[in-house]
Amino acid sequence: MKKILLFPFALLLPLFAMTQNPGSGNAISFDGINDYVGITSDASGLTQLSIEFWFKKGNTNTSGIFQWADNTLNSGFPWILLKDNGTSVTLLADDAYRMSATGLTVGTWYHLAISYDGVNWKMYLNGILAGTSAGNIGTRPKTHLFLGNGSPYFWNGQMDEMRIWNMALTESQIRERICRKITSSDALYPNLIAYYNFDESSGNLAFDGTVNANNGILTNGPARVTSGAHIGNSSSYNYAGAASSSTLAHPTRGDAITATLTAGGGDGVQLYCVTESPNTTSGQLALNGNNSYFGVFPINGSSTQYTATYNYTGINLDGNPENQLRLYKRNNNAQTIWQFVTAAQDEAANTFTTSGQHTEYMIGLYQPSLILYENHFENPNITPTQICAPDFDNRLVNTLWSYTGTGIGGGGLFDQQYSVETILINGPNNQYNDPGNLGGNYSLGMLSTLQDDKITLTLNSLNYPFINITFDLSAIAVNGCGFSGALATPVMNIKLYDTPSGTFDFNNPGTLLDDKTVTGIAPNTNPFTFNWAPVGAALNNNNTTTGLITVVMDLLDGNYSSFDNLKIVSANIPLPLNLLYFTGSKQNNDALLQWKTANEIGTSKFEVQRSNDGQIFTTIGTVAAGGSLYSLTDANTFSSRTVAFYRLKSIDADDRFTYSNIIKLSKQTSAAVTVYPNPVSDVLSISGLQQKGTVLLYSAEGKLLQQQTVTAQTMTIDMSKYTKGIYLLQYKTGDEVVNRKIIKQ
Repeated sequence: MKKILLFPFALLLPLFAMTQNPGSGNAISFDGINDYVGITSDASGLTQLSIEFWFKKGNTNTSGIFQWADNTLNSGFPWILLKDNGTSVTLLADDAYRMSATGLTVGTWYHLAISYDGVNWKMYLNGILAGTSAGNIGTRPKTHLFLGNGSPYFWNGQMDEMRIWNMALTESQIRERICRKITSSDALYPNLIAYYNFDESSGNLAFDGTVNANNGILTNGPARVTSGAHIGNSSSYNYAGAASSSTLAHPTRGDAITATLTAGGGDGVQLYCVTESPNTTSGQLALNGNNSYFGVFPINGSSTQYTATYNYTGINLDGNPENQLRLYKRNNNAQTIWQFVTAAQDEAANTFTTSGQHTEYMIGLYQPSLILYENHFENPNITPTQICAPDFDNRLVNTLWSYTGTGIGGGGLFDQQYSVETILINGPNNQYNDPGNLGGNYSLGMLSTLQDDKITLTLNSLNYPFINITFDLSAIAVNGCGFSGALATPVMNIKLYDTPSGTFDFNNPGTLLDDKTVTGIAPNTNPFTFNWAPVGAALNNNNTTTGLITVVMDLLDGNYSSFDNLKIVSANIPLPLNLLYFTGSKQNNDALLQWKTANEIGTSKFEVQRSNDGQIFTTIGTVAAGGSLYSLTDANTFSSRTVAFYRLKSIDADDRFTYSNIIKLSKQTSAAVTVYPNPVSDVLSISGLQQKGTVLLYSAEGKLLQQQTVTAQTMTIDMSKYTKGIYLLQYKTGDEVVNRKIIKQ
């Protein structure tokens, strides 16, 4: 090929100056204003030609993606012009319209190939023929190639992996190379006359990876960005329509991936393997020594879906048990966080099976949950102003509490809507009574009956699939402050929004990712007294774009209510059920089983199981989930037995289950233990004990208030310091458990 070099020093640059990053590496981003890449090269001697590259549109404006012309930028008479028409691209060659590829959208990566075989011009989009036009190669000047400019409009978008060949690539030759890099071992490498992977990280040159060294000059500052094109070191493909299926094995290790289209009407599927460590492993617990991953690129269709099976045979587990392996994914090379994949693992076959769209997959290890944010609201940034006696402070939440918590989610930037206030508890004047100190020294209070109070917290979720939120919630009576309103059980709505900019706006909140509501317990009627309840929610975070999210907490009911001990966790699984207690007691010949839960997310039902020996259990009853307090009576069970063992099986909607502790009830035990007086106002007496075991006192919410070792047949408990309400007294000795309900008046 004859070439004219405006910069002769390019001849001195070594071939290895072309950088090779893992996967698709970097791309060139054009601003659509005035930047471009200029390449000096004379194509006058060519009789055949192929140009192929990856591109992503930045907007729908009409512009030129590239032109090959004389040395005049914005030439009015280019030899080749590829024009972006908004939703299509059009090829003009030697001043004649040739063909178009249609159906393009902003933000999607496409592969485009143009060829001329001496008779016909052809265009391929993602390996599918878009059009054919007979014609000559043309006589217009063809000495300079301008990327990002097309007579006279500049282009807004990204470009990667551009190759120019002195031959007309066939359809199969194009498909073989769409998703893989070109090396000197490629059978067609002698026909490659220019190759730009744009992987440089600095400087104003785009290196040509061929011996021709036709390096491009970056002009007016086109940006180098991380590429999202679907490129690896090896690839396979199948273009068999909507049911296309292909398998690709790692070239040396033996692990492999198979992808089969299942929905969306695609034309085919491309697979690629990157045999280098990815540009990042953030979000996954990396498997030591695993330096490869696979990618799936469905061809065309509408939201094309596939089933993927990753066979990890051949990967060195580095001493880790197989059940600790996990499958992680990301959309492409430009996504900086890998996400945990909900995939079915078959240890016998060494496979993970899942479904997806355009996705890259990598084997890693089980990643424990990460605490994004935790705050007990004990140390505000400034001392609260005492407005209503010593209790309320109406300063902005983001002044009092922003960046006071701990965690890895970005520090915690609070914001508020309307009059969110801060409440001082257990502080200098102990204005609020907080038995057990569950609430910490401060809590955030919200007034919903007068204004629509909301509070937000923006964090980096690290792209985990679930955001698990737990906190303590309580309504409070504040009529002593001059406010009135009927007390109500607190109800809190929690929304999760995608916040790619990192700045949340109440008026324009963005995309809603998930929405859950939690409920506390009935409030205490005593002024300035809390009835705390632990609550929680699991929110789906799978559709976050950058990992930046905003949690919005909105009090729907409860007049004045507070929350405290806030904990936000990124996790691979939803928040598990928290079984606060499972107890039983003998009622004549019946057995009464009672239990209380918190954080009941995704729980379907409970099975109560009984055993005669504590080993073999049979289900005696089922209770549907949907509350927090439950009971079941095993009628007449002690008519035929003197002892019975019970356990609770909690079953999730996806059939996962857990078992509770085992409790033992005896026909003789419970009648011997008595409590008096009941109701009680100050001292509670307990008799019929066996001079061994333990007595425990619980609140109605399941919080342990007291625990005493039994040393005599009778004992007492001081109940005067507790508020009015229901309590649970439990006596444990050996495997036997006796429960008594206590009413404090």
